[in-house]
Amino acid sequence: MVQLVSRLRSFSEKIFMENTLDETIRIRDTFAGRFVIDTRIGSGAFGEVFRGSYNERPAVIKILNPLDDKNDFSSIVSEVSYLERANSPHVVEVYDAGVHEGKYFIIMEDGGDPLSTLKAGEIGLEKAVNIYLQSAAGLRDLNRQGLHHRDIKPENILMDDKGTVKFTDLGLSYKRTKSAHAI
Repeated sequence: MVQLVSRLRSFSEKIFMENTLDETIRIRDTFAGRFVIDTRIGSGAFGEVFRGSYNERPAVIKILNPLDDKNDFSSIVSEVSYLERANSPHVVEVYDAGVHEGKYFIIMEDGGDPLSTLKAGEIGLEKAVNIYLQSAAGLRDLNRQGLHHRDIKPENILMDDKGTVKFTDLGLSYKRTKSAHAI
């Protein structure tokens, strides 16, 4: 999967200023010839996130807004690199990344719904402890890879219908230097 990071880095620098595509993405569209869009599940300053399928398996695609500078590009490369490096059952797996019609995208495993969608009082003590333990295991796995997730919030912690908890959105994460100590 290291090839994804290499492929992202190889894209021409002119993409930064040429990215003026303001095309509406529609449900059932195929993006980049390989991702079928089913539903829009979120948007923000970074871009939009859609649920759909990739190679006939459930997946999520993050389609990023136009990039302003090399720092934005660097954070995309870092996020893909961190997702690839994580190697944890509690961190979403990255399937693909690239540029399509001037838009950067990352295709990832569909880890379920964000914990922020849970209603107050909806979970009992046993389920809450299970979420806590799986979250701790995910953070431990990231730490073992020298990674620190710096945007931990219910929106970035997913839970599937089987109760498996996974972290997503490693865009603000950073890699610990060799001189830092692991926890």
